[in-house]
Amino acid sequence: VVRTRLFVPQENAMLQLRLHDLPRRTLQLVAALLACTTLFAAAFAHALDAKAIVFQCPPRFTPTPEHVENLRRFFRSADRGSFRMVWEPRGEWPPSLVGRLCKELDLVHVVDPLKQVPQSTGLRYFRLHGVTGYRYLHTDEDLRKLAEHCAGDAPTYVLFNNQFMGEDALRFQKLLVRPTLRLLRSARQRRG
Repeated sequence: VVRTRLFVPQENAMLQLRLHDLPRRTLQLVAALLACTTLFAAAFAHALDAKAIVFQCPPRFTPTPEHVENLRRFFRSADRGSFRMVWEPRGEWPPSLVGRLCKELDLVHVVDPLKQVPQSTGLRYFRLHGVTGYRYLHTDEDLRKLAEHCAGDAPTYVLFNNQFMGEDALRFQKLLVRPTLRLLRSARQRRG
């Protein structure tokens, strides 16, 4: 057993930690912190009258068996309340695994639809980081393709998360406004 010593000056005491125990202890600490974080996130979400909470994984959270099990454990134990859990795996996650996890854990797959296909059904949450990276300005063609991905009856959230996010969002909004108004007008005329 490898041991390390930690000296606490005020008590002049020594604490011995077995290094092979640290991952379990660290996992317990992380689980406790995540539980607190989830409670805080839910409190903020309630205050904002939000419908969903986004969980974004770091790129180094890869689809190893240990990470997948931790993900399952976290979402199974999370108090969802009335919120939808929206998950953005980053890095190289196989689409089939993402789809199975979304179905099993009732998650919404956060995705950039210009780069990959959403692996969950129903509510859609699109997060656009830029086709070639953060400094990317979306083209008019990109925005038209995005509008096609947003078509249909499923509720859809779109978030631009790139250097030109404000400009891209305004251009996208202008693209959507006119067709939406025409659709609303024609639906009202049919009812009337």
